[in-house]
Amino acid sequence: MSQVVARLKRKSVEVCKVMSTDEDIIAPPNLGDKVHFDPHYKPEDGQWLTISDFSKTAYAIDALGKDVNTADFPQLKKDQATDLKFLCVIQGKYRFYQRVTPSHIVKKKWMTVSDEFSLVEGEKIILINDAPDAIHDTASDELYFSDFSILKTFFSKIEEMYREATEEEVNAFLQNEVIKAVPEFTSDKVSKPNRQRIALAQAKLAAYTKQNVEQLLQEFPEYVADVEIADGAFKITSDNDLKMAIFCIEERFYTTAVSKEKRLANSILKLTGVA
Repeated sequence: MSQVVARLKRKSVEVCKVMSTDEDIIAPPNLGDKVHFDPHYKPEDGQWLTISDFSKTAYAIDALGKDVNTADFPQLKKDQATDLKFLCVIQGKYRFYQRVTPSHIVKKKWMTVSDEFSLVEGEKIILINDAPDAIHDTASDELYFSDFSILKTFFSKIEEMYREATEEEVNAFLQNEVIKAVPEFTSDKVSKPNRQRIALAQAKLAAYTKQNVEQLLQEFPEYVADVEIADGAFKITSDNDLKMAIFCIEERFYTTAVSKEKRLANSILKLTGVA
């Protein structure tokens, strides 16, 4: 049996039951190509990111865990359909999550194709995607997804896993002896993406030795010509300068072994089990 539940946009309303059927609603996709979630890594097409032990995190929805009892859920009413935030299809061990946008709710004339053609008019329909936005395998307790930004639709405050640096952290980073920001470049000019990068890079910078930093600064001009190195520090005059400095701190610049091309890694996947 498959069951469909939903959550409305209004926070006061918890999970509602929508319908149930004896048939499978969604064909489980191939989940074999997966990589554990890392904010530095952008998945390839068709690749899944995973979060392990998801039910143990603070973001999981307890009511949609391994054992679901929809008897206590209120029934979704027809007039609430336009207020849907997301659907969840409960199908065996899987919980298939799909966000609901205005484009998913349509009202058009359409024809049914069964024993006879018939015209249906004036009824709203909710479109179900072939591929879910997120999948919770309750047997392995892994959450699968391809776009982290969509997860906050389903799981409150999960964006904390890819958080922005606080104002104090941004100011501390700009005042680091390796970062020489001009007086006009203050924390209010640091973009959201760079605040996220700072949150990830600050620990790595703190772990570097003086020799590590000297090596990074020495090699940096080989890859970036328009950001100046002054007095043993990155001279930061713009948000883009800051981005390039962070990329250097994260060791994203590299030279290929054969063609000797100088490149910037837009995505990083740390390899394990390799000597």
